[in-house]
Amino acid sequence: MSDRSGSTNPDALREALRRAAREALAGGAELVLGWGPGPDPATLAPLFAASAEECAALDFGPGAVRNLAGYLRGLAGRKVAVCVKGCDSRSVVQLLSEGLLRREELILIGLPCAGVLGRDGLPADGPAQPERDAPEGWPSVPDALLDARCLRCRFPNPVLADVTIGPERTPREPEGGPHADLDAFLAQPVMERFRHWERELGRCLRCYACRNACPLCVCRDHCLAETRRPGWLSQSSSVREKLLFQVIHAVHTAGRCTECGECQRACPVGIPLLTMKRVLAREAEALFGHVAGTDPAQVPPLLTFRAEEPTIPDHGTGEGDR
Repeated sequence: MSDRSGSTNPDALREALRRAAREALAGGAELVLGWGPGPDPATLAPLFAASAEECAALDFGPGAVRNLAGYLRGLAGRKVAVCVKGCDSRSVVQLLSEGLLRREELILIGLPCAGVLGRDGLPADGPAQPERDAPEGWPSVPDALLDARCLRCRFPNPVLADVTIGPERTPREPEGGPHADLDAFLAQPVMERFRHWERELGRCLRCYACRNACPLCVCRDHCLAETRRPGWLSQSSSVREKLLFQVIHAVHTAGRCTECGECQRACPVGIPLLTMKRVLAREAEALFGHVAGTDPAQVPPLLTFRAEEPTIPDHGTGEGDR
């Protein structure tokens, strides 16, 4: 991987990004997936560029929130270039490791990321747009405006890219470690945690925006939320049904979730859905040494089988049989 810009000035980086996109189209890509102008100065919206002229609108910064990997399954069979942040690249790698994408159909333009805007974006009394005159690297905003997941990000740089635009970023090292908030939540009594999810999921609309936004939820055409054979879920609006769906979805993505946060970002009522996924991701790392989306050759632990797992005691043998 290399920095194509030769400069860390934001304007030079934008030109390097647009040049890389034009070269991808000239090299056989049908589309370049990136970010361009959004509905306000702080927001960057997904942009599908099919010509050199359209590439001139490409940009990057803290407003580039959307994980573009979610579009790639719908473009299978076509050669495309896609801009990826660290978390986006992990989603691409995870899809590659599961055989759901083909590497030869992808040109990955990596963009080291200092963090993206949180759900609430910029405050009404704040600046009209993110800081645009950073001395080097892509534009950034103060930590107070960033999404919470960015404050604990271990992968700010793309884990896989054909070209990288911009200087590398240093991974975050939050006080107490990246899972300090999970530890605090899990330290609560079981019933207190259950009541927490009762309150949160009581607000759920069952719109399934969380499922639709997830780049790793690839069986949505046969989703248990809609299938009637077998009938796992009813159309009841009870908390029980909502919780059952979220638990099944979390287990479905266990060892696969790259913690991009799209599920939580897409939720129209702001339910902290990423917490469930992060708990299981940490368990997968502790049990199997597996960090999703970091190695295209690594098979997710729940997509394979071993007769014996060295980190899981075999309850049918050993001292327990005596």
